[in-house]
Amino acid sequence: LAIDENLPAQPVSMAYTHLGKRAIPADGRDELAWVGEATFIAHFWHILSVPNVRLSIQIHPEIPAGTYTDRKALTHECERLVKQGVASLMAEAYRG
Repeated sequence: LAIDENLPAQPVSMAYTHLGKRAIPADGRDELAWVGEATFIAHFWHILSVPNVRLSIQIHPEIPAGTYTDRKALTHECERLVKQGVASLMAEAYRG
């Protein structure tokens, strides 16, 4: 859509980092992740049922329209930034 409409892309990393005051261990993240075929509504209701969950967000710099002319290249760059951001958010949670 961004390429077709000549719009900027806005990569955003989001990670559930804590339950209460404790960082979520790597093997506990799957229970909170929004992956696969789950709908947003189903995921949202599940998260609302989890007490004291913290969502950390990193908003990356906007990728200006026209930076990429190939949607796959734009997708790859956004995915790279999001993965890097999630790793950074989780590392910060474990340090913190």
